[in-house]
Amino acid sequence: MKVSQETISGGVAIFACCVLYGLFMGTVRMSSLLFVACIARYDVDRKRASFPFVLAFAVRNIIGPVAGFFGKQFGIRKVVVFGVLLSTVSIGACSFAEDIVTVTVLWGVGHGIGYAFGTLLLPHYLSMRFTKHLDKANGITLAGECVT
Repeated sequence: MKVSQETISGGVAIFACCVLYGLFMGTVRMSSLLFVACIARYDVDRKRASFPFVLAFAVRNIIGPVAGFFGKQFGIRKVVVFGVLLSTVSIGACSFAEDIVTVTVLWGVGHGIGYAFGTLLLPHYLSMRFTKHLDKANGITLAGECVT
């Protein structure tokens, strides 16, 4: 079997998408632990402690059309990199938050937008790279969730 440059670049694309999806889903899986930590750290009730994590998912889903528009305007790679950086900065800044309102803004809005920009365009990126084995590429990418 001959390995071409297209095969190698496709493999790199699948690996990168798998890692990105896995890292973003790792933050989702940690949200239950962070929920309990928010209750203890900020001395709030369950409703207020859960709001940043619920808001992050709502923002991710609501911002989807904007992510698609930016992907078309600026390119998928730039939007994904911006999303990863925004999410990283937002999560890192949560370490210095002194109240639940700051966590809500940083995690709920900042990380939610970064999560949308970082993950929603990955299937489209793969569909541009693969025509024959798109189902396998998407399956491997989604398997990144299980790796974390």
